[in-house]
Amino acid sequence: FAFACGAAQLAVLMAQRTLVFSVLRLARRSGRNVRYVVIVGSGPRAVEVTRRIVDHSEWGLRVLAYVDDAGAPVSPEIPPSMVHKPVDFERLLAEHVVDEVIVACPWSMVSCVGEIAAFCAVTGVPLDA
Repeated sequence: FAFACGAAQLAVLMAQRTLVFSVLRLARRSGRNVRYVVIVGSGPRAVEVTRRIVDHSEWGLRVLAYVDDAGAPVSPEIPPSMVHKPVDFERLLAEHVVDEVIVACPWSMVSCVGEIAAFCAVTGVPLDA
């Protein structure tokens, strides 16, 4: 009896988790329950990260902006209106909800990444490298 009861509980728990995750995945694909990210960099690495985010809509991520010290996109695939300079990062966080910052830049931008990482630590925005 105890084994059957435990097996039934396990089956109900697994079905519940499957249902909850399926509903969340569906909500994310339809544009609800999304998290907004800022990508540091605007070159080939940033384009690759953006492609992965777009290809996996079930992750629920949307690219809000790019931060690059050039102030213009390095890659032509990134719209210039979405690229901001590192000095605008604080204003960007103040004006928009940013759930995560993803670093996808070359070594030449490491100095500005340090400042962005420090500001993320102060504001509590997760930084993913």
